Amino acid sequence: MSGTRASWTRGTRWTVAVAATALLAGACSSYNPAGGGSASPGTEASGGNPYATSPPPPPKGVAATIEAGEHPCTVEAGEGSVWVSDLRRDVVKRVDPSSNQIVKEIKVGGRPCSLALGAGSLWVGNIDGASVMRIDPESGRIVATIGLQSPGGISVAFGSVWVGSANPNQLVRIDPATNKIAQVFHPSPSPGGAAPGFGSLWVPDGGENLIVRMDPSGNVQARIPVGPAPGGVAFSEDRVWVTNSASGQLQSIDPATNRVVGKVAVGRRPGGVVLDHGLLWVANFNDDTVSKVDPATGKLVGEVETDSGPGALASGFGSVWVATFYGGTLLRLNPTG
Repeated sequence: MSGTRASWTRGTRWTVAVAATALLAGACSSYNPAGGGSASPGTEASGGNPYATSPPPPPKGVAATIEAGEHPCTVEAGEGSVWVSDLRRDVVKRVDPSSNQIVKEIKVGGRPCSLALGAGSLWVGNIDGASVMRIDPESGRIVATIGLQSPGGISVAFGSVWVGSANPNQLVRIDPATNKIAQVFHPSPSPGGAAPGFGSLWVPDGGENLIVRMDPSGNVQARIPVGPAPGGVAFSEDRVWVTNSASGQLQSIDPATNRVVGKVAVGRRPGGVVLDHGLLWVANFNDDTVSKVDPATGKLVGEVETDSGPGALASGFGSVWVATFYGGTLLRLNPTG
């Protein structure tokens, strides 16, 4: 990550996990793990067909395309690598950013989606596995498994690991010193996770159309009405940014007043949002695009075309990374391109 970014950048990492988990819930419910795959169109041509043609160049702004499985769910960047969860194959894949190649696959629990880095570990939420796994990033070894039904967004902040859970609806705090659930909170009817920023935890509730602001002890500081189906949360120098999946907007909150102070139309079903190179990058799941928004003006300044179903974003190694759920790819975007 760029050394010029302040500590609140850690909160942007969390957005991909909770936004992707919430956004992909409908897609995942229709997925049949017993179904077989099929060859991609054009694969026969690579076997010596004299009429085979070279693949088309990547869309403008895409620096690399990495095949990441049939349903890459969430992406994280850090600990020298880029990490992507493969929902269908029950693995987490490690990508070397120097070569843009997958260098390791780690077998985890059933239907892994959410990821977070912190406390010297990679944390993985397994939806069907009903667990959160702690993995040593260097060796890829699973060092702990914490039982939790339907884990959602994960973040690591204030000396703890925070995980949203949909069954029952709750927010749990895991103590990384013991690898056990230390506290359970019910800040709203359906908390999606907790994004750290401005000394607080910001909890989106997609059912109630709220952002709940909590202190690190779990006390509710504010309940902020936002647009329909809030998901991703990111932080700029003086604002909190929230994607509204149902309205296709990105809203800004003033943390000094806990009020919505602006909004900008992006694409259809925006989910993940991350700050990189002075811009907010928003993944639009139904439009197959990533929007670029200037946080200083709150205006849309650009767009990158992606493969099908971009949901999760991460920032690191001089790039923005986007996992495309239906495209089956991890795209490396050039922030200056």
